[in-house]
Amino acid sequence: MGPEALRALNPRLVYCSISGFGRDGPYRGRLAYDQIAQGMAGLMSVTGEPGSEPMSVGTSIMVRMSVGGFVVAGIVAAVLTGGPAATEERCGAIYPHIKDSQLRVEPVAEDAERARARIRNTDASTTARNTTVLVTFWSAANQPIESTCVRLGDIRPGQEAEFEVAKPAGTARLSAGAQSTWDR
Repeated sequence: MGPEALRALNPRLVYCSISGFGRDGPYRGRLAYDQIAQGMAGLMSVTGEPGSEPMSVGTSIMVRMSVGGFVVAGIVAAVLTGGPAATEERCGAIYPHIKDSQLRVEPVAEDAERARARIRNTDASTTARNTTVLVTFWSAANQPIESTCVRLGDIRPGQEAEFEVAKPAGTARLSAGAQSTWDR
């Protein structure tokens, strides 16, 4: 059963499907695992011995850590914002791509009412298209309060963009993850 059939039974159902290269584009049918993600993200080019072939890092950091975080962020956003239809209406469909790990979100400044952050495309050659940042606000009891989406558009290789969000009352911390449709 696919998401449409299941949502007919329960419209608030959060359906998660994971693929390494997204639902469209020339790589959509290819398998992806951590060594492929490390190689395509450029991580293998900075590991190993000088003058040697590229080498993967010693643990599964791309798939286990990055993908899991994006999946959790997407599901939490869907639940907090009134279900999949409401999330898709505000944020667009969430289809993480293996290259989304190339987007770095860093805090810049924060006060009681607002938070400012910076996103950087660390990929050396690929533009991140239609970039959206999902920001989730958490209480001191580590409970999600609310999520919001910030649409930033295209971010060229090496480019940075800043964004600002209003913090809801009771925010102790926030988390952010970005997704894009990548030039293929």
